[in-house]
Amino acid sequence: MESVVYDDTIVYYNSVGSGLPILFIHPPGLGRRVFDNQKKLSKNYHLLIPDFSGHGNSISPLSDDIVKQYVIEIKQILDKEHIDQVVICAYSAGGTIAQTFVHLFPEKVRGLVIAGAYPKVNSIGLDFMYKFGFYMLNNSPKKLAEILAFSNSRNKVYKDILFHHTMKSTVAHWYAFYEDTYHYDVIHWTDQIECPCLLAYGQRAYWVHKHKKYYQDNPNVKVAFVKNAFHQLPTKNWEAFNHLINQFMRSL
Repeated sequence: MESVVYDDTIVYYNSVGSGLPILFIHPPGLGRRVFDNQKKLSKNYHLLIPDFSGHGNSISPLSDDIVKQYVIEIKQILDKEHIDQVVICAYSAGGTIAQTFVHLFPEKVRGLVIAGAYPKVNSIGLDFMYKFGFYMLNNSPKKLAEILAFSNSRNKVYKDILFHHTMKSTVAHWYAFYEDTYHYDVIHWTDQIECPCLLAYGQRAYWVHKHKKYYQDNPNVKVAFVKNAFHQLPTKNWEAFNHLINQFMRSL
């Protein structure tokens, strides 16, 4: 594991492979292990897979804007690795971090991939998912970790890996990650995405992919659907998701 240290923050991350770099942004709670199946891409690319602070063993004081806090953590990793441009690949709520990074540091981003992108929470189904997360964190973080691990795995081994890693997350950071991405609204930035961008959606995750309408006027944004898939593309549909990433990377 590599790490970057600044102020009172330590962010641990995997750095594997070589070639054009891809940095992955995980959703609340799950941490970097949610991208275990994307490590197969290291044969062709340099992968940076962090546990953002409050996840895994990464630590920091909690700021009043965790989205910008995590944007700074990405910048610190890129600076340490001496990377001028990177492809950002985010999953679910991690997409809010990604879109904010692209807005604040457009010169650093070679391309953008988001599985389950939305610029703001604007559907009943997605709103329910967040409110369920709030409720479970307030009442039983362990049970929420079990649910997230189950919903993102196809076998017991990986389910146990995800569960134990999620249980390392601090509830305060986990909750703030949910809360800030629930309230963030980056719709006014979607037409400013100037890098090539791929939005990947599970065909059956209608409560998320209805948000694609907010990106449709930007010619730099392409949308792909994975047939018969729900929201968990990096984990349950990783073959198709990795294929989409490979196609995207070859187009850059």
